[in-house]
Amino acid sequence: MSDHIFSKVLIIGAGPAGAFLAYLLAHKGIEVLLVDKAFFPREKVCGDALISDSLNALDRAGLYDLVARRAYSVNKLQLIAPDRSAVNLHYDSFTLKRYHFDHLLLEQAIQAGANVLQGTKITRFIEEDGSVVGAQAKTPHGKEIILRSDLTVLATGAATGLIKKANLLESPLPSAFAVRVYHHGRLNGLSGQLTVFYERALLPGYAWVFPLGPDLYNIGCSVFLGHVTGEQIPNLRSAFNGFLAQLAESHPSLDLDRLNTSLKGAPIRTGLTGAQLCGDRIMAVGEAIGVTYPLTGEGIGKSLESAEVAAEVISEADNDFSSQSLLRYKLLMDSRFGGKYRSYSSAQRWVKYPFVLNFITDRVRKSPVLRRRVEGILAEEQDPTEIFSLWGLLKAFVGR
Repeated sequence: MSDHIFSKVLIIGAGPAGAFLAYLLAHKGIEVLLVDKAFFPREKVCGDALISDSLNALDRAGLYDLVARRAYSVNKLQLIAPDRSAVNLHYDSFTLKRYHFDHLLLEQAIQAGANVLQGTKITRFIEEDGSVVGAQAKTPHGKEIILRSDLTVLATGAATGLIKKANLLESPLPSAFAVRVYHHGRLNGLSGQLTVFYERALLPGYAWVFPLGPDLYNIGCSVFLGHVTGEQIPNLRSAFNGFLAQLAESHPSLDLDRLNTSLKGAPIRTGLTGAQLCGDRIMAVGEAIGVTYPLTGEGIGKSLESAEVAAEVISEADNDFSSQSLLRYKLLMDSRFGGKYRSYSSAQRWVKYPFVLNFITDRVRKSPVLRRRVEGILAEEQDPTEIFSLWGLLKAFVGR
């Protein structure tokens, strides 16, 4: 006979969105059960960078100082255009392996009062009168348990299995793919800064080298599938190996024998598309609803922000988790972020052209006004179409 566990809110997935939501709700005194199929800490494919939106969300939650003590601080970003011209920008950020960051958030959720089940796999949802009222799960020892809740929240990342079972999935296809490895040993000319390479083979995607400390680097690349030119999607492994070979030529301190992990990849869902945000007694947050930005591929901060909105709606719902009540979540997400996603998606269409990136890089190097505008875009203080649009390019051409 299965054990039954009841919670006010059941959160499935303990990545940044799920763990952060559990932390926020537990702080508000709401009973939370957080479930994940993995045991933490665990590996996760990511660029491992925490930029302005992530840092601001952590600050609002009172977690900034805790993360700052464990992270590596970086205040410069170098963008390298397809023609190998480069521009250096001021860019306050942290880097921290997702292995550590996700575990830190989970620990904070537990300390705040959230209950957690690790190594526990959801096998099906339980429905009554057309509403999800919980889930059946299997423990690490193979025991079946029933998890009942007033509200179920999916924070299951880019994997679509559970969001499909919950009847929230609109598109099973990812928007992008990314791969990364770690390199041990100092890389001269690449330390103390985030470096982004706009490689022709990847556009509108990019490659990156992000330091996690003086002697540890995250090296990876991504490709956005919806904007690939030509008939064939690039072979990401081949494109990455080509990038590594070029990087080793230009930076002799890169030792390919010191890549201490195998190449790991992951799908990405972008543009706040691909899934419904909510239904009757169910909602979804984070990568499950495609919160990663087009153009930049930034996803951690967007996951945290979606959790903030979800926590706001849940805490003010007065125990009414009907589809009508939870519609507020969808409306708030669209009103606060919908315009940004549309702008980033529009700007991404320009980044697939190498001549645009070469031109913008050259103009930014020569114009303090354009430099501040790009830094404003990176800090989400300005709309990316201020540069990446026909009007933006014309203004850049005349130096405005």
